[in-house]
Formats: sequence, structure tokens, C-alpha cells
Amino acid sequence: MALPRTFAISPLPQEIINFITDEVANQRSDRNSAALVSLRACSLVSKYFRSQSLRHIFSSINIVVGDSDQYRASSLLKPIQHRNSDVIVQSVRSLQVTFNATFLS
Repeated sequence: MALPRTFAISPLPQEIINFITDEVANQRSDRNSAALVSLRACSLVSKYFRSQSLRHIFSSINIVVGDSDQYRASSLLKPIQHRNSDVIVQSVRSLQVTFNATFLS
């Protein structure tokens, strides 16, 4: 018996999706770039993975400001100005800004 074309399989329970994403994030010791790439991939899997992945990706932001970093600082505004920025802004748990001595003189 063939299923109708409009049949959609329901997603996994959100708790299981969050558990999977949390396990990927737990492998992120010392900002492991492979784990960060995996979290980015999780955020693109589906809307069900997106918010939990973004919570981990943007939980800690470290900004080092120097003489030539104005472009990098302005590029930080792009994700914040995105239409889904409320998820990103609510995800930040730690924000560290470091100014280089040459920038201050």
C-alpha cells in the first residue's frame, strides 16, 4: 500500500534532538574546530536542530579588538541583525572583549 504524497514523518522528540546536539557540543573542549563544524552542520539539518545548535555555537563569544579589527567587529553585527537574531542574542552566556595595547594608545 503506497503512502499518500502528502504524508510526512513526524520528527524525533525535541528532547532526543537536544540530547544529540548536546553530545556534539560536549566534544567541543578547547573550542575544538571539528566539533564547531559539526555544530554548524547540525544547525543546518532542520529547524528542529537549529536553535539548540545556535545555543551552543554562540554561548561564549571572545572578541579581541586591535587596530585592524574594525571590519571583524562590524561583521559580528551581521548575525545579530539577522531575522532570527533573538535566538542568537539569548544564547550568549559569556562575552569577553579584550583590547590590544596598541589599540588604546
